Amino acid sequence: MKKFIFSLAAVALMLLSCNQQQPEVEFGLSESQIEASNEGGTYSVTVTSAASWFVTIDSGNDWVGISPDKGEGPADVVTITTQPGKGYAIAYITFTSADMSAMLTVVRRGEGAGDGTIQLSQTKLEAPAIGGQFEVEVTSEVKWMVDKDVSWLNVTPGVGKGNGKLSIDVAVTDNFAATTGKITVYEVGKKESGVVLEVERSGIAVAQFSVSETKKVIFAPGNLQYNAVQNTFRFAEHQYDYLGKSNEYIDQYYNGWIDLFGWGTSGYDDKYPYLCSEESEDYFYGSDIAGTDYDWGQYNAIEHEAYAGTEKGFWRTPTKDEVEYLMKQKIDNFEAGGVRVTDMNNESFLIILPDGLDLSNELTIAPNTLKDYTKEQLLYVQVQGAVILPLMSGFRSGTTFSKAEGGAYWTSTLKDESSQRAYALHPGLGAIVEVPVYDGFSVRLVHDVE
Repeated sequence: MKKFIFSLAAVALMLLSCNQQQPEVEFGLSESQIEASNEGGTYSVTVTSAASWFVTIDSGNDWVGISPDKGEGPADVVTITTQPGKGYAIAYITFTSADMSAMLTVVRRGEGAGDGTIQLSQTKLEAPAIGGQFEVEVTSEVKWMVDKDVSWLNVTPGVGKGNGKLSIDVAVTDNFAATTGKITVYEVGKKESGVVLEVERSGIAVAQFSVSETKKVIFAPGNLQYNAVQNTFRFAEHQYDYLGKSNEYIDQYYNGWIDLFGWGTSGYDDKYPYLCSEESEDYFYGSDIAGTDYDWGQYNAIEHEAYAGTEKGFWRTPTKDEVEYLMKQKIDNFEAGGVRVTDMNNESFLIILPDGLDLSNELTIAPNTLKDYTKEQLLYVQVQGAVILPLMSGFRSGTTFSKAEGGAYWTSTLKDESSQRAYALHPGLGAIVEVPVYDGFSVRLVHDVE
């Protein structure tokens, strides 16, 4: 027993002796990381050391300075100075004392978003309706990838490593309201922490058209459409859209959209948009529908994302005199003409230019001609405010649709009280025609400019 007690005492004495031979050396920094301002600045760090120390900074980091760069301890205050800069940057400063070291990281996040791994020279891009090409700088030290959420944005390259540039191609719009897309640049495998570039593209210009010596109007952004089951009017998504044979399903139970209407079928006084009778007596006639509830826009509040909050009476059908004045002015000045769009199945359209718009020679239009366009050229004209009317929107007789003879667009003017015929614009002829009130034709509404 005594021998065992002696052994424990000996071990304790040995441990005490070792501790006395290896005193603890204290070395460390008051901060491990500094978040540097883009505007530059100075920052203080305390070095605690029982012996002399010195500093090394990774090469290529001349935007960071330190003073003093060496010391004796036990507590030395050093000043870190950073230069201003917009891009992401990171510097590693190593403090060394004997065989011990401590790391200080200095990070300048840049003007972008994200966690600092990837930075963009801007996080918002405003593009005109006509689109265009833009460049955005990427600052990074990692491998990254690019994602987008809309088809009208094209971004190259799709992948990269380190610093680089994104080439962004914004397509011309076909939307009257402004549209927004997002481009995300993220470290491979870390999509959730990516940097987002928001791209806002302007909508189509809302242009003015003279319809008399003293009156101007704007046109609705597309042909009028109606769903009987929903009892809802709307405008076509694009000016160049028409529904064609879908109009053969016209009746009060059809849960789809139609866009060919008998004259004055706003829904008022049982003159429903889905009327397909071939008897004039089933339709309103006897006077013009201008200013009455038989006019689609006067009786219905037809909303659109570019015209939110519109009420009854905001839209109306143009009169025969207004359409004749408009077409004469445009035809006389080569500001109206037909185009055939080669990459849209050779569909044909009447283009009517707004007041004061001059086209380049390549896009010149003229009456009684059918010029070949591409869809991009059609959209180029549209974003500057041109009205586009499908030439082959067709017409409906009862429940039979015909495209071969082309279509027409109703005016609000009846020929006379007894003829049971009203006036419409035939876009293929660029002229006013007389048609029975029971035929189904297109409707493009207007709004008076105050």
